[in-house]
This record gives sequence, structure tokens and C-alpha cells, in this order.
Amino acid sequence: MTVSNVINGRGNISSQTRERVKEAIRLTGYVPNAAARRMAGAARTRLGLLYSDIRSPFLSEVLLNTLSSATSIGAHLVVREG
Repeated sequence: MTVSNVINGRGNISSQTRERVKEAIRLTGYVPNAAARRMAGAARTRLGLLYSDIRSPFLSEVLLNTLSSATSIGAHLVVREG
């Protein structure tokens, strides 16, 4: 758990231990796997967006703003034509 706590910035870990873990991460070239982190994490909020006309001049703006908002709260965005 110590390594996980250092990577995720959690826990009460001494600065000496934290630095040793960071050095080991640097030396091994460890990079967290984003896909694995998403799968292992707690349930995430999912937002759905249904659109009826892909030719709508406003769709791209709505999609970009919705994606930005979803990302800012850590939610997944599901987009479907319907």
C-alpha cells in the first residue's frame, strides 16, 4: 500500500519513505496504466448525451462543452444518436 499511497498522494508517509519510493519509480521508469486505474477505481459517474441530427450546427459546440464539463468532474461521457 505504501507505493500506491505515494503514487496517489494519500496516506501518512514519512518524507524519507516517500522519496525512496519516488526514486524507485524514477529508476524503473514506472508509468501508471490509465486504463487499469479506471477499471480498478470506484464506480464513476456516467453522463449520457443523445442527439437527433448530426448535421446540427450546434452539435460540435455542445459535444465539446459537455465533454469538458464531464472531464472536470471525472465523469465518463457516453454519446449516442437517438
